[in-house]
Amino acid sequence: MDKVNFLFGSPKRKKDNMVPFNPPVEVLEEIFSFLDPKCLITKCRPVCRLWKEVIDEIVLPRRAVKSVQMREALREKNLNVRVYYDLIVNLKKNLLRNVLFELAPTNMASAFIQSLNPTFVRDSNVPHWVTRGPYQREKPSIGANPEFISWSDLKENGIQDAKNCPVVATSHSMTSQYQDIILSECNISDELMDVIKPTIVAEEWIGTRWDCGNEYSLVLELFCHNSDTSDYRKICQVGTHGGGPGSWRKVSISIKNYDRGVRRIRFTRYGKDSQFWAGFYGTKFALPKVYLELPKFQISLVEDSKESNDNY
Repeated sequence: MDKVNFLFGSPKRKKDNMVPFNPPVEVLEEIFSFLDPKCLITKCRPVCRLWKEVIDEIVLPRRAVKSVQMREALREKNLNVRVYYDLIVNLKKNLLRNVLFELAPTNMASAFIQSLNPTFVRDSNVPHWVTRGPYQREKPSIGANPEFISWSDLKENGIQDAKNCPVVATSHSMTSQYQDIILSECNISDELMDVIKPTIVAEEWIGTRWDCGNEYSLVLELFCHNSDTSDYRKICQVGTHGGGPGSWRKVSISIKNYDRGVRRIRFTRYGKDSQFWAGFYGTKFALPKVYLELPKFQISLVEDSKESNDNY
């Protein structure tokens, strides 16, 4: 018998004749024991109230107590085990949206033009990003060999060939692009941010053309509650000279040891060329990422919890 039909009934039945069915709690426990925490929390938990209660009150706590280190950490911080598994699920997940800078044409004519010439796109409305200044979307990158971008980062974003990686090129005047991340919209709880306080990391790949130098800045800001002014701010600045084959490098900054109340993150990047050339010879942006990372002293707890899950 198909597992889906066993749990939910055959989809061929008429809706009026379908009878809701849940197996006994003991059977649910046995089924859930074969699933990893990410699947339990993101796929199974939202199904119904019974599944939520079984996962929160039986399955996850039972797995947690099998790890001595994890049990002591939860007791020390007075944490619900559900919060800790929330962090495991969200660990390393990219919190930014529209990472590949997909365009949203304003009308059918602009969509048709983009389909004819997808390499050069300017002045388009890009969802989730706020842009000030000139830019150009390139695919593939022009003047900077995309083969320098790591294969693992390309694969993470569903790109099989570096030549198919879309990049954003800047010009002679400063271009800024930023995106706000509302943590509650990413299913990241206030308790997780206030008690565990994971390290917040921002990174992306930047490219330099072979024939022109450029300037680049990456800014990471944290906002507490409904504040309009950032409470924490960190900047990384990079300047390069033209020459060589044109290359890419990854830049990264992080903020940790912040106070309680962080509810919003802002990722901002700035770029321009340093020689004031006409055209788009400035810094190139690609594959930005903002994610949560456990402090080093807690990493072993995650590894230990995963090992206990595998042995359950």
